[in-house]
Amino acid sequence: MEEDQTSIGNFQGEFDTWRPGQTQLALQAQPAQQTQQAQQAQQTPERDKIAIKSVRATHSLWDRQQREWMGVLAQSDGNPNTKGCKFEEDLRIATKQCNTLDEDLMTVERKSIANKPLTDEDLATAGSAATKLVDMVKDGNKKCAAIKAWIKNGI
Repeated sequence: MEEDQTSIGNFQGEFDTWRPGQTQLALQAQPAQQTQQAQQAQQTPERDKIAIKSVRATHSLWDRQQREWMGVLAQSDGNPNTKGCKFEEDLRIATKQCNTLDEDLMTVERKSIANKPLTDEDLATAGSAATKLVDMVKDGNKKCAAIKAWIKNGI
């Protein structure tokens, strides 16, 4: 088996020649890695960068809203005025549907992180999922506000 630059034998050989105060040993592998990362960044089409930026923003929005919704649902469960109400059930259903859409977004983002090219179908899926997710969050926030009002006012 041939030894490459990252093999233990190569490292030991390089380490044996290292002297105190010498920084070259630790930095040898970095330029090649930085060059590879720079090339990959240059190869990513602009449309993919824009799409992934939107995917990440939408995922972030959902992540924050999901935590808020879960908190409101937990409060609602403990309140006799709101426990089991229609808005509570609707919000639970919306949470599941939004998680499905978010998973579609994350599939596209993981593909991008793995430096795989995004297809037109990937971009269409991400765009559709992001649009639906944002619309569902807006609708869910209205239900969330209604539940909060019932909890606050004891209706």
